[in-house]
Amino acid sequence: MASASDTCPTGPVEFSAPEPVAASNVDDVFEDLQPAGDVVLADLNDGVISQLAILEPRDPLWFVRVASSPALTGKAWMRFAAVPDGESLVAAVEHQVEGPGWEVIMLRSPDGGNSWDVVACIEKPKFEGLVDRLDMTSARVGSLTLTLDVGGARDGTYTSSTKDGGRTWSNFKRIGDVAPDPSFQQTAPGRSPEHRR
Repeated sequence: MASASDTCPTGPVEFSAPEPVAASNVDDVFEDLQPAGDVVLADLNDGVISQLAILEPRDPLWFVRVASSPALTGKAWMRFAAVPDGESLVAAVEHQVEGPGWEVIMLRSPDGGNSWDVVACIEKPKFEGLVDRLDMTSARVGSLTLTLDVGGARDGTYTSSTKDGGRTWSNFKRIGDVAPDPSFQQTAPGRSPEHRR
């Protein structure tokens, strides 16, 4: 079972005090805005490093809180899912795509995205693995899917699961090969993959 280890941030995620941002400037300042419960999850990217942000949409001002926990600096929201209990959310956080890391950090919110706790860090099979999906199929059961596709022996699709509403997560387990890219078409019967366009 993956857990918050010595190298993994633990407990509540600290956020800065709310600061106003003009609604008209939100798209210029933040990336990957994702409505989640009563808030919007977004990445604040100053061109050098990414920070997790929570935005509260109001008109004409939005209010933003930025993660101030040092262990989460440079991380970005990858996927989130609502737990079918009405209030809780789970989220997968990792390094920006430009610099993937060795772990996926799992967060859980008990209050619709207003506050978050680190619940686990799941080691990836290789640092290039990227999060594809995060699903909660019931109030207790969910899965996180990761794809590794770098031309190596460990390439494949991996999954981690939760059976307690996102409070704990299993280690990644390989469940199959990488799905073929549908844009690749075989140009003639019997031709080898080297001849695909």
